[in-house]
Amino acid sequence: MKSQFLQLFTRGRYVTTRSIAYKESKAESPLAKHEERERFAVAAIAFCLEHDEGFKSHFLKVVAHLSGAAIKTINVEPERWGDLVLEGSNEVVVLEFKLGALLVEHQDPRKPLFKTVGYGADIKRKYGETNSKKVRYAVVGKDFDAGTTDDGLDYCAVPWSALLYRGSSEPKLVQDLYDCLGTLGATVFLSRTMTRKTATNEALGAMDLYKLLSTAANGFQIGEADSGIDHIGLNILKKGAASGSSHARLNALVKPTSRVLGWIGFERLEKLSLSVWYYCPMEETKTVKKKLKQLGIGEVSEDGGAVGLSSVADDESDHEAWFRKALLVV
Repeated sequence: MKSQFLQLFTRGRYVTTRSIAYKESKAESPLAKHEERERFAVAAIAFCLEHDEGFKSHFLKVVAHLSGAAIKTINVEPERWGDLVLEGSNEVVVLEFKLGALLVEHQDPRKPLFKTVGYGADIKRKYGETNSKKVRYAVVGKDFDAGTTDDGLDYCAVPWSALLYRGSSEPKLVQDLYDCLGTLGATVFLSRTMTRKTATNEALGAMDLYKLLSTAANGFQIGEADSGIDHIGLNILKKGAASGSSHARLNALVKPTSRVLGWIGFERLEKLSLSVWYYCPMEETKTVKKKLKQLGIGEVSEDGGAVGLSSVADDESDHEAWFRKALLVV
């Protein structure tokens, strides 16, 4: 089942790390769009801290070696210097979360800027010399040695993997949260159910898969692989289309605004599916959807200017032929 947290974030049926990254790259401000993703992840974590005492105890033990009872209030982004601020009678934990983004100097407790004009300086102003509480700063999603700044602020880094439940099952709410975080960028959560230590056959199969996709896309300009933990495929480029070719006609239909015309590959949706996505302007989506529906070989969907066609992999006896039909939509 798809994570309900993730459905709230996307407001759509189909979402993978590929689709999220695509929408961020097309945004007027990709950085602001990525920050929206992190902000939602923080809010989802805060919700679970509020509503699952077991998760609260697990989380606090990992990030600050505290019991659940040590923290009474949970505040989401109360100031620019804290994505999540947890407070109790004797404790304060200031948390910064990262989903693949860089830790910039004013957020990094190991850098001089942190304690002069960065988050460290702000935290010290908030919890000054008269404060009797123990204050900690933790960066979730990074991995470096714990320490103490020159002015006495304890800090640590907590990789996402440290939050995995080891030797015990995840509560239902936490399972939904982790499935969501995995797609949003903390990919360790998507692989947490894997038990095999080797993947030789799978690696050989991936090579065969790329061969299959390349063969299906014969006549189109293939770009770099665009694959992730929940999708594997190739970009189809706008350039290289000979006059009168299927590639040229596809360009004329889709009218891509960037160098990438579309994407073909496999995605883990409700089930493993064959997928083709065309990246067109919003005003062209209706026309592209109509053409794809006329093929009658799968389900058509739209996702932020991208129009997709998908079919459950087990329902198709010839994957290469399916991809070929989807690319020859014109």
